Amino acid sequence: MSHHPRISLFSGSQNLTFTDSSFTVNNHESRTSGVHLLSQMISKDAMYDSSARNPPPRCHAETRELALDNVITFVDDPEPEEAVMWMNAPFGHGKSAVMQTVIETLIASGRKHRVAGAFFFGRDKEGRDKAHYLLPVILYQVANHIPEMYEHVNNAINADPILPSKSIEAQLIPLLVIPFQHCSPSSTHTPTVFIDGLDECGTTAAQHSVLKMISDAIAVHRVPLRFVIASRPEAHLAESFNKEPLHATTRFFMLDDDFASLWQYLRDGFNEIYEARAEEMSEILAPWPSDSTINDLVWRASGQYLFASTILRFVGDEYSNPVEQLQVILTLHPRRSSAFSEMDDLYTQILNICPVHLRDLLLRVLGAIIIIENPTIAALSDLLDETISNITTVLRGLRAVIKVHELPVSYRNFHKFISPRLEASG
Repeated sequence: MSHHPRISLFSGSQNLTFTDSSFTVNNHESRTSGVHLLSQMISKDAMYDSSARNPPPRCHAETRELALDNVITFVDDPEPEEAVMWMNAPFGHGKSAVMQTVIETLIASGRKHRVAGAFFFGRDKEGRDKAHYLLPVILYQVANHIPEMYEHVNNAINADPILPSKSIEAQLIPLLVIPFQHCSPSSTHTPTVFIDGLDECGTTAAQHSVLKMISDAIAVHRVPLRFVIASRPEAHLAESFNKEPLHATTRFFMLDDDFASLWQYLRDGFNEIYEARAEEMSEILAPWPSDSTINDLVWRASGQYLFASTILRFVGDEYSNPVEQLQVILTLHPRRSSAFSEMDDLYTQILNICPVHLRDLLLRVLGAIIIIENPTIAALSDLLDETISNITTVLRGLRAVIKVHELPVSYRNFHKFISPRLEASG
């Protein structure tokens, strides 16, 4: 007697529906394959809750309250006059901390639907340093934060699975515009996309392409999104924001020096070190250090939270004596330079933007700014016997570390007599 193998047509099958002599396959996986594929292709390191950024920079309790209120008010406004906010500040002033804290505050308070998505650019960090990484990461978050968008994002990727690898210009219509055109959101409140560190995105051209994408999405395609963008006040970015149609729809917000917040940040940080190292600090009277020492450190920081956090990290090193570590910071100790090696690298990166043929003038300009308190461009021109044009060219690449107090438009043709005032920001 011969035995034939049994054939099971539906072995292992799931989600089958039989109706009389017909059946249908309810394949949920196929319906979600687009978003699943997108999740495999994007850089999760760029998200606000990425493990690669853990712990992310956050605003210290009861600090930066004005900045946080400004951004959250913009996000919560049901009908803001502008669709874009550009929050700019020199390097080290805590822009990323403000962005992170705003996002976490909104989500913790039940307003997750107001956060369309977030992207934290990082120079030379794979997956976070190029313009075409931006939209796929944002749309993946949109699909998960806004339920009505899930199906439309899914369909966009199913229709063209290699969209995430295309240029940002090629992604705009199929990946952003069309999904939002097909969506009927239950909420009338426009959600916000948070983009941090735009100046860390690849090249100048790439940064321009991001701003053009945003401008086109809002002004041309009427995509129902608003954007909060944080960056250094680089000259080329300021020029883009000052051009139409982007200028008309942008709210400009400069993250000013907040010395009171910085003072409190340092005081609380030193208190934590003092309490954590109780045995070593048993002979040191509290409060440590003195208020006058903290005042000195705040003055030295010039508004830079990066400077302050570097100090706390150095002083609080678990294998060193905190009192001795602080003395290294306060004196011309041989080890002082090692404490700020990270900041030195960042400054070097910024200064290297200057073309080689202008390096000599760059050094002379920096020297003059250090010696002369808040000089004008005209004063530098006279002092260094250089044209205002050359001085201005050198300063273009220094907006991350030099504050330029711009003149009203009506005065800009009188540079030789009245010109922008400069101030070192770090």
